[in-house]
Amino acid sequence: MVKVVLGHPGSSRPRLFRRAAPILCFVLCLTLVLAAPQIAPTDPNEVSMPRRLMAPNPSAFLGTDQLGRDVLSRILHGGQAAMITVLVAVAGSTALSTSVGILAGARGGLVDRVLCAVLDLLLAVPGLLVALAILGTLGTGRLAVIVALIGASWAEEARIVRSLVATLRSSALIEAAHALGAPAWRIGVVHVLPATLPTVVVLATLNLGQALLTVSSLSFLGLGTQPPSADWGTMLAESRAYLGAAPWLMVAPGACIVGFAVLANLVGDVLQGQADPRQRGR
Repeated sequence: MVKVVLGHPGSSRPRLFRRAAPILCFVLCLTLVLAAPQIAPTDPNEVSMPRRLMAPNPSAFLGTDQLGRDVLSRILHGGQAAMITVLVAVAGSTALSTSVGILAGARGGLVDRVLCAVLDLLLAVPGLLVALAILGTLGTGRLAVIVALIGASWAEEARIVRSLVATLRSSALIEAAHALGAPAWRIGVVHVLPATLPTVVVLATLNLGQALLTVSSLSFLGLGTQPPSADWGTMLAESRAYLGAAPWLMVAPGACIVGFAVLANLVGDVLQGQADPRQRGR
């Protein structure tokens, strides 16, 4: 007698939902923030002193600040500014780290040793201190913040990519390509880059949350977006004096920063599980 055990027909649905839910939430939040000018109820910089420090109500879902400005509108516009800065900075950091990592791992020798020494030196300094040093040289502004974010985050990613490429260099596929006389640039573009792409995507996604925390920290310190422009970090800094009288001023931007960072990390974990065959069944 043969006993056949069948899996539950709906067993894959919860697993699929757990994988897709963080990505869907992340895309939805990103869409809402980037579409801020179309969905924001009012002008984020519109001052109305009679409406100052209003608690959340039907006319102002997240209340108003010390100048009577709508908190929801400022959350949406501030999130848009932060997201654009973060996405551009992460794209630049990913491009730089991937290029340096592939160069160091593929060439080896003196080039690899010099680049690894530079990466070790940068990794020995905390990223926030690197960002502050760059801003101290370039000044404030969105462009300066983007450059500071790239300078603070690219070294760690480049080190990981370099290790991966160094492992691939001794693989049978790369050795066969060398034996067939393929030029170095073709090997890098056709074989090395596609092999590192899943890891690069995961690193970029995980870097989104850290980049947002850094942007918010710089704005909180007064080195990022300058008032009256809305920014989550700036809103946190302005709300400190009203924590007792109007706690919603700090809760709203703080929840947005934490929520986006958590979602970015969850999406990174999902992508990492898909990219690593050893974690797909966990």
